[in-house]
Amino acid sequence: MESFRPKIAADGLLFILPAALICWISAFTGHSLISLLFLILTCFITYFFRDPDPDIPEGENLILSPAHGKIVSIQSRNETNFLDSEMQCVSIFLSIFDCHVNRTPVAGIVKSTKYNPGKFNLAFKNNASDHNENLSILLETGKKDKIVVKLITGFLARRIVSIIKLNDTLKKAQRIGLIRFGSRVDIYLPENVKLQVSIGDKVSGGESILGEFI
Repeated sequence: MESFRPKIAADGLLFILPAALICWISAFTGHSLISLLFLILTCFITYFFRDPDPDIPEGENLILSPAHGKIVSIQSRNETNFLDSEMQCVSIFLSIFDCHVNRTPVAGIVKSTKYNPGKFNLAFKNNASDHNENLSILLETGKKDKIVVKLITGFLARRIVSIIKLNDTLKKAQRIGLIRFGSRVDIYLPENVKLQVSIGDKVSGGESILGEFI
C-alpha cells in the first residue's frame, strides 16, 4: 500500500495554520464576520498551495512543463547565466489560481544553480525575465543535453523556495521548488528540441508536453 501524502506543499503550512487558528479563535469568541473572512482566506491559501501528483506521460525524449500556467512567450533568447548561447525560451505565467509547485521537465542532474536578486514587476511581462528576482537551474540529461529552468518572482511573489541542491539526480517531473503567490517560469531548450506548444496554451507541471528531443 502506498503511504499517504497530503496534497499540500509543506511550505504552505506556514500560512494555512495561522489563518485557520485565527478563524477558530474568532468563531469561539463570537466574532463571526472575522471568522468567516479567515475561513475564506484559509480555503484560498490551502487551494493555492495544493500539490497534486501529476499524470506523467511516457516517452524518453519528452520535455514536460515545469509549471502550471499559461504560455505567454516563445522566442529565441540568449541564456546568459550558464551557457551563453542562443536557445528556445518558453515562458509560463502562473496566476494566483495556478498550482505553484515547480517540477523538473526532464530526468537529469543539477549541474549548477544561480540566484539573481531583482525587482518584482508583473510576471506576465517579458521584462520580468531579465529584471525580476529569479533562480536559474542548469540540468544535464543522460544524453548530455542541457536545459535551464528559471524560476521568477512576480508582483505578488516575494520568495522562491528551492528544494534541490547541486549534483542532485532528479527524476522526470520531480518537485524542484515553489514560488509564492503569482510568478513566472522560463525554460531554455536547445535547438534539437521540437516544440509542441503555442502562445496561449494552458499547461500543467509534470504533465503537459512542451516538446521532444529530435
